[in-house]
Amino acid sequence: MKRQSLSDLRGCNGRTRGLRVFRGAPAPGAGLLLAFGLALGVCGALGGCVLAPLLRSSELEGSHQVEAKYSGLTGKSFAVIVSVDRMTQADFPELVAQLTTTISERLAKNCDASGWVPPETVLSMQAGNPRWSVMRLDELCKELQVQRLVFVDVTEFRLVEPGNSYLWKAVAAGKVGVVEADGAITDNFTFQEQVRAIFPLDERALGPAQLPANIVQLKLAKKFIDRAAWLFYTHEEKNVETDSD
Repeated sequence: MKRQSLSDLRGCNGRTRGLRVFRGAPAPGAGLLLAFGLALGVCGALGGCVLAPLLRSSELEGSHQVEAKYSGLTGKSFAVIVSVDRMTQADFPELVAQLTTTISERLAKNCDASGWVPPETVLSMQAGNPRWSVMRLDELCKELQVQRLVFVDVTEFRLVEPGNSYLWKAVAAGKVGVVEADGAITDNFTFQEQVRAIFPLDERALGPAQLPANIVQLKLAKKFIDRAAWLFYTHEEKNVETDSD
């Protein structure tokens, strides 16, 4: 959500304007009024210079509310299933369990669902049925006995660019879709959204000497999980994203 930026106030030099100089003996209370007027003038002249950066800093460091893009988990049972290609699984063997567990728990906490399948059950089904990935979506819903299936298809998860292992250029990308087992379309997604996360956000020369690979992986996974889970409930997002988020 875009916010109107505060205009930069310029020309603040501290001079007061519009104050008349009285000569001779001042009237009773004139000194107090003059001092008060001077104080107001100085505050008015400097206020813009002082307050504008503070307001701008507050705007950048603040947050804003973002509505859910899909609210159909409310009052329904759901399961989260994560699909990752074999090459990525070989490089990050714990990724599927991490995403399945954390996204499931986030949705169970925030979406007011009627029930949810524990991630251990989903992971056990995947391990015991190697052909799960070729099953129809409505068959997966029946297998897991849910009304909503949240399908997270991770298409990319890497920490470096190909051919350059000296700098972290981590990227996680994929699609998040929902199958409504009790809807009109049971063998296709009724909701689908692209999700992407990167680390670091800027062009800093950040490599293994500055930050170990396991920390980079954790930060990247967290950013991806946030973006996947946030699709389903109203939440707060920072106005300006940072690498520490």
